[in-house]
Amino acid sequence: MKPDSRPALEQMAKMLQQNQALKVFVVGHTDDQGELAQNLALSQKRAEAVVRSLADGYKVDARHLMPKGVASYAPLASDSDDAGRRKNRRVDLVAQ
Repeated sequence: MKPDSRPALEQMAKMLQQNQALKVFVVGHTDDQGELAQNLALSQKRAEAVVRSLADGYKVDARHLMPKGVASYAPLASDSDDAGRRKNRRVDLVAQ
C-alpha cells in the first residue's frame, strides 16, 4: 500500500466501523495497459491488499469484505493519457 492511500483507507474503515452490519465487495481496478490476464491478477491483488489493510490495520471484520478484481472493465476515464489511467487504477467499495 502506498502512503498516500492512508486517507482513503481511513475513510473506508470509518464508514465500515460505523456500519458494522454492512458487507461490501472491495473491487480492484486497473488501466487497460498490458495483458488482460495480468491486469485481472493485478486488480485482484489490489483488492486483496485493501482487505488485508482494513482487517489488520483498522480492525474491520474481514468476513464483511469480499475482494474482487475487474481489471479495466469499469473505467472512470479514458486510458488514452496518464491522467485518465491514474483515475482508473483504484479500489471501490460496493455494497453486497
